[in-house]
Parts: sequence; structure tokens; C-alpha cells
Amino acid sequence: MHNVGRIGRLARDMDLRPSFDRPALFQREAGFFFLVRDSSTTCLTCQTHVPYANRDMETWKEFEANELTHSAAHHLLAIYAVGSKYGGWARVSDIARQLDVTRGSVSINLRALKKRGWVKTDEHHMVALSPEGTKIVQVILAKRVVVKAFLVNVLGVPEPKAEIDSCKVEHLLSDESGHRLVRFMRFLSSDPITKKVLTRFRTFECECPDSRACAVCQGRCLMDELDRAI
Repeated sequence: MHNVGRIGRLARDMDLRPSFDRPALFQREAGFFFLVRDSSTTCLTCQTHVPYANRDMETWKEFEANELTHSAAHHLLAIYAVGSKYGGWARVSDIARQLDVTRGSVSINLRALKKRGWVKTDEHHMVALSPEGTKIVQVILAKRVVVKAFLVNVLGVPEPKAEIDSCKVEHLLSDESGHRLVRFMRFLSSDPITKKVLTRFRTFECECPDSRACAVCQGRCLMDELDRAI
């Protein structure tokens, strides 16, 4: 959780100090801190100088509105994995063991999943995926494969790291973006020229210009900013 002192330091580091001739206001909304100044707003949580317009607000609102949370996705996947060994049904204790969490935690999450119609239970308190839950799991697994394949086969990310990163975004990636990634990878593998481009990319050494600006970064060196986060 960000506090006022930390946010003040972020503003200072980003050279966003309020002054008498440029009044500013710190504002917090949905877990994000903003510096409102003149006609623009800067997100201090994300540490960006990009003007924060209404369409940007809608972006994080859509993230917050996503019903399938990371926890819900993994509970569904655990039910699927355990149930595949026992005719589709799983015990709460087995789900908890699969996720390495307590039975109480699983029970709380199952209530939310059942309310959404993603799981069903029987008189023995066994749990199984509903048809809708099964469909969600299939989509999640497909997106995980797609993202991991892109990270490993196109970007050259080591497989263990790609597995972790694909797990983080599998439930957030839109269907459209998933289809686009598949089409892009098929495109790269379908033509000798694109295959050569991919081969050249894998041996490409990124050297930033002395000006720290290029067509990709557009006035700010993204590589420097990424390195500072490490």
C-alpha cells in the first residue's frame, strides 16, 4: 500500500514538485495515486508522465470489473486437475493440497465460484466444474499455451520465466488478443522471409542511442526505466 511519504518521494523523483505558480493536488482513486496539475494528471503509482485521460480511467476500471480473478482462475484449474483423476469430482481437501492453501480458504472461494455458476457440489460436499466453469478452464489453458509459446518461441524468454509470466496473464488476456497472437505466430512460421526476421531478432543486440531516445521509446528510454525496476 502506497503512503503519502512514498508518493511524495515519487513526485520528487519524477520532478513533479508542486509550486505556488503551478498548484497541484494529490489524489487517490481505486488504489492509484495521481498528481493533478494544470490540465493534466500524472499517475504516480505507475510513475508515468503520460496524461491520464478518461479512456485511461476506463482501462483500469475494466481490469477491476474482471470477474475472473487470479485466485478464482487457479481454483478452477485445481478442480479441473484433481477432478480429471476422479471422474470430474474433487474433494475440498484435495483442492487445498493442490493449491497449497487451507481448506477454509478453498471453502470461501468455492462459495463465490458456485454463486457465479462455475462449480457445482453434491450431497457429499464434492466439487465439480459446471459446463460454464469447464469452458472457462479450457479458455484459460489455451491462453496460457498461447502466451507461453509467444514468450518462448518468439521473444526467447527462458521457459521457467515464460511459464510464470503466462500464468500471470492467462485470465486477463482478451479473446481477441489471444487470436491475434496465434495469427502472428502462424505468420512468423509460414514464410521464409519472416522466419529470417525471427532468426535475426534472436541475435539482435539492443543498443540504446546516446540521446536515450528512439522511435520506440519516443522521448523516454524505456530500457532505462525497466532496468531501474530490477
